[in-house]
Amino acid sequence: MSLAPEVVLGGAAQGCLYGLTALSLVFLYRATGVLSFMQGEAMAAGAYVAVGLAAMGAPLALAAVGAIAAGQVFGTLAARFALEPVRTRAPWVATLTTFGLALALRGVLLSLPAATQGWYRFDWVGEGRWLGLAARQWAVMLAAAGVAAAFALLLRGTTWGRRVRASAEDAVTAERLGIDVARLRRQAWGVGTALAVAAGLAAAPITFVHPDLGSLALNAFPAAVLGGMKPGPTVLAAGVGLGVLEAIAAWQLPPGGKELLLQLVLIAALLALPRERAAAP
Repeated sequence: MSLAPEVVLGGAAQGCLYGLTALSLVFLYRATGVLSFMQGEAMAAGAYVAVGLAAMGAPLALAAVGAIAAGQVFGTLAARFALEPVRTRAPWVATLTTFGLALALRGVLLSLPAATQGWYRFDWVGEGRWLGLAARQWAVMLAAAGVAAAFALLLRGTTWGRRVRASAEDAVTAERLGIDVARLRRQAWGVGTALAVAAGLAAAPITFVHPDLGSLALNAFPAAVLGGMKPGPTVLAAGVGLGVLEAIAAWQLPPGGKELLLQLVLIAALLALPRERAAAP
């Protein structure tokens, strides 16, 4: 296989990770009205939890479930004790609170000697190649599609999902209909954080687990904007497209060109975002 198809497929695998993380971002934004900056650090922390559980002898599947559950618990507690108290203030206060939570998570990771002594692989795939691409990269794409489908089913096919969407559209009417909006928002933070952890676990076989794993979330922001800031397959597709663009840019452009191009894409997407989608949910 020539280099170009390998570059495109490898970029698509990386882009799936951006898409999953972007999906968690836009879900939380639509469900709670807050743009979260802690998704990247949640990815890294959750991956370390999985590595730790596996090191203690837990099967990989159980370690993954434990890490995702830990992410859900953390997101719910963060919403209850850090985000709800500032909800009645200006919207940027809650956004900065998520940034503070991200720094706190990173501080915890960097204070653990095991986290700074090396990189770890949470390898749930194994070796092998197919059509010129590593089995790990194919597995990442399949895992991303599966997680996104399960999330869509949760959001569209369950009573809980319908209540979340209803409260996001009109919280006052939802309260009058007997929906506990505050509780739903806490649960949404738990689900959104768990989704970010799932993205981190999907990334683990190809990126290793290290304190900077959360930097993947930086490219989730342009993917979220390109996807229209609405949870759905468009966001995942935008992440894939961004990953392919990044891979081609890294292949063809000089050092630094990739980062510049991605930021230009983000600015262009923001300028093109319709006013009603740019407004607070």
